[in-house]
Amino acid sequence: MAMTGLDKITGKILAEADKEAKKILSEADDACKEIEEESKTAVEAIEKNFADEAKRQREEFSARTEASAKTRRRNLLLATEGELVDEVFRNAEATVLSYDREKMLDLLTGLLANAMIEQVEAEAESIALYGAEDAVLPETYELIMNKKDRATYGGAMISGVGNKLIGKVPSEKLAKLRLSDTTKNISGGFILRYGDIESNCSFDLIFAELRQKLEIEVSRALFEGAKAQEGKAV
Repeated sequence: MAMTGLDKITGKILAEADKEAKKILSEADDACKEIEEESKTAVEAIEKNFADEAKRQREEFSARTEASAKTRRRNLLLATEGELVDEVFRNAEATVLSYDREKMLDLLTGLLANAMIEQVEAEAESIALYGAEDAVLPETYELIMNKKDRATYGGAMISGVGNKLIGKVPSEKLAKLRLSDTTKNISGGFILRYGDIESNCSFDLIFAELRQKLEIEVSRALFEGAKAQEGKAV
């Protein structure tokens, strides 16, 4: 009986121990789950903080890169402003110099016609001021060109300019127009000489005067276009 009573006590102790163990295990499981949830929440918070920080840093880097790119672009444009303007006028002159024969002849003949009209008007003013007897009038008008253009266009200009000057310049004035045997080292165009005076209609001078007149406008157009492209590209 004693053994049986001991067994019962032992069984009861073991049952209680088992019950307590299960309780402890259950509480441990609950604690683990709670810790896991807290850890998961903490990890998510950390990940979110890292993501937010990464996003912030990415945005800051992007902003710095954009500002740097704009600054470099602007500095590059400013550094090469003169070169860009040079190129515009070089290209313009190159375009004119590449005209075919018909187009170039028309341009040169038009320039010659304008030069003759200006000279005849200047002579008329001189006569009005000093009288016909005292006014100094040229005996000839010499058309001076570079060697290549003289051979290519000279004769055609002399014979063709009359059609443009009908009713604008007296025929006796046109009869004084001659193609000079002298040539000049100019890129194109011509020089009209009458006595000791020369009217420079060379492309060298024409484009130099055009640059002086239009350089600010060309520069503004270049850089306003560049700024517009900068806003689109960066």
